Amino acid sequence: MAFDNEVELRELPAEQQELAIVDDILSLLIGVSGRYITFRSPAHSTVWRRSISVEDALIAPMWISPTLAQMANKILPLVIMHRRVEYFVTVYAGRQAGVVSQALCAAINTILKEYYDSISTIENLERTSTDTDPYTLQQLWYHLYPNTQMFERLNEGYTTKANGVPSTASETGEFPGDNGMDNSEVEDSDEDSKEPSELFVVRGGYMLNVISEMIRLRGGDASTKQLYELLLIKASAPFLQMLDHWLRTGELEDSKPGSPGGEFMVAKRADESAMQSLIGPETSESEFGDNLSGDPRHVSFVSVPNLTPAFLRPYAEKIVRTGEYLNILRACGVDLRSLDNPDIGGLLKQQQLTRQIDQAYLRANQALLDVLFKDGQMMAYMGAAKRYLLFETSDFLTHFLDQAKLEMNRRPEDMSTNRLQSFLDLALLNPASVSHDDPLKDIVEVTIESADLIETMNAINMGSSAATASQSLASRRGSKDVPSGGTFLSKSVASDDFLSGDQFTAFHLQIPFPYTVVLDEEALDKYTALNRLLLALKHTEQNLVASWLVNLKLEDPPVEAKGLSGKEAKNESIRRSVFLKIHTTRHRMVMNIQQILYYCFWDVIEPQWARMAKLMKAATTVDDLCRIHKQHLDQIFHQCGLTARKVPKIMVELLKRARNFFMYVNKVTSSKSKLLRIASTATSQKTVSGKLLAGINAGSLDPDVQYAELQETAVMLDRLDRYWNEQLVIFLSALNHYARKFEQSYLTLAVRLDCYRGGEGPRGR
Repeated sequence: MAFDNEVELRELPAEQQELAIVDDILSLLIGVSGRYITFRSPAHSTVWRRSISVEDALIAPMWISPTLAQMANKILPLVIMHRRVEYFVTVYAGRQAGVVSQALCAAINTILKEYYDSISTIENLERTSTDTDPYTLQQLWYHLYPNTQMFERLNEGYTTKANGVPSTASETGEFPGDNGMDNSEVEDSDEDSKEPSELFVVRGGYMLNVISEMIRLRGGDASTKQLYELLLIKASAPFLQMLDHWLRTGELEDSKPGSPGGEFMVAKRADESAMQSLIGPETSESEFGDNLSGDPRHVSFVSVPNLTPAFLRPYAEKIVRTGEYLNILRACGVDLRSLDNPDIGGLLKQQQLTRQIDQAYLRANQALLDVLFKDGQMMAYMGAAKRYLLFETSDFLTHFLDQAKLEMNRRPEDMSTNRLQSFLDLALLNPASVSHDDPLKDIVEVTIESADLIETMNAINMGSSAATASQSLASRRGSKDVPSGGTFLSKSVASDDFLSGDQFTAFHLQIPFPYTVVLDEEALDKYTALNRLLLALKHTEQNLVASWLVNLKLEDPPVEAKGLSGKEAKNESIRRSVFLKIHTTRHRMVMNIQQILYYCFWDVIEPQWARMAKLMKAATTVDDLCRIHKQHLDQIFHQCGLTARKVPKIMVELLKRARNFFMYVNKVTSSKSKLLRIASTATSQKTVSGKLLAGINAGSLDPDVQYAELQETAVMLDRLDRYWNEQLVIFLSALNHYARKFEQSYLTLAVRLDCYRGGEGPRGR
């Protein structure tokens, strides 16, 4: 390439060529193209976002002395590094980059000012040089070497990738990392644009993390560490002001993602998806923390890991909780100025910062504890959860089950929530019930859940809300037909084998704010799951007992054998054995269900609740309060067998088989059943059965037909009893298995159930 200035430079003597190159380099060092060496791209071009070579950045004359070219090539990288730093300051000093980046750029401008002063000094030396003592490239390199080291450190920090690993010389660096700016918005060919247009991702706490990572990686060099620490102190000043405002008021200053803010380490949960897209897809949803409550007055906040400075990561949870509790206090009408939180200030002193964060955290916790335990309301609502969801005093439950018996025996889709709620209100308002004078009885309501008990347990054990299982039974509930797979019953009773409504009925508590901080949605989901299991067990127990009372009225006294013929005596003997089988099987079912209830109530819930109440009263922070409640509730959930994969399924199957049994027994012992058609005309007046059937034609009571019907009933009862025992054996095996691996308390229940197990075979373990 031949340019006029190249020809002119080539014609100059070597000494004058060196002076001309020195003059051009001094111009380039302050961002101005020289006479012979010029920039290829303007200052606002996006090519300066990447590390580029001297050949790609500058246009230099080809006809230059090799010695001078070698010396110039040592200095020209400083020109490129300065240009990149200038571009960074120009872009990140804007409002869209955020206040942390602006503070960083202000600190860099201070360094650049010192750099320009040194260039002015060097330029003065060059101007005052003489022909006998000229200012050479070697002298220029000597005076610029300290600045070269400084700009190398600055560029190394700017080319650091978002994960904190510095790029090597062979890598193509960008400001700060490939995530620093959105390349899709600006093309490199857009060199004629007047203003740089960028989308900023590395901002706020993320920018501080980049600097902190460079301190960690390059802290061995004292001068480098001093430079990075200076930048970190200056850049963190506005971030610490945001932190101070958050710890004092619990308010975020314009922190919505995409706005000029969005720099702070805390964000509203409503902005979680936008914040996650802002900081990159590698951040999982679980890193954002937990939602404590679904109350609209409780604004949930989350920590954003990539916007959390490294020096604040150990205290991220405390910082989030402090501001969140301040918001709760404000919603409760507490004057936050009375808390007198300490001033963090703008100095980055780790020990002092830690102490002030702890003080703000403890004061917010103490103030919220005073609100929660004022007039004993927190423990009152905890008592309501135990009383109405775990049935501590369940006299109202007996009245409710008596009235709602028919409703709960229906299919879930045929049940009416309004009728169930009316029955519950009548039971709670019963003057004979202890709940009559309870001021919290109005927060109890009954609902019909959309997912069955097993799916709800699985959703809770996987950490999801119980509402996520709401669609799983839609197809099964859409049709009232019996599943094609059939049941273990014959066709005569297959219609009774459908999903019972008692397993979908649940009690709920409407917990007011701010007590939802402890009794949050996750805790209430677990209470509801426990409530559904206990309610289904109590309802099944009541149905079995009610069936026994009905059978007592229908069972005849012994009939003298001499008053009956041979076939009639044989039928009477079978009838007696059928009633005995009904009583025996029903008794074992009732005792087994009562043992399960006893284990849940007295071996698990009562001891755990007593320990939990004692620890909750001694809690010093709200986090401790929530942790104690969650741990003991999880322990109750675990010891009741609801976290074991097989135990809930087996218990539901036991309830299903008990229900099939008492429904079949009710069917065959009704006033029109076959069991009552066995008495002969001669003995009909001696028995209750005969009295009920006094008007029936004797011709319809053929002894052979009666015998066949009684035999069919006896076979069905044996089958029901065998299926119950088989399922009970499976339950005992599961309890023994989980007792050996997870929870030894299951052995207590297994021993009790084994005492009431029927059938043949060895007992015990």
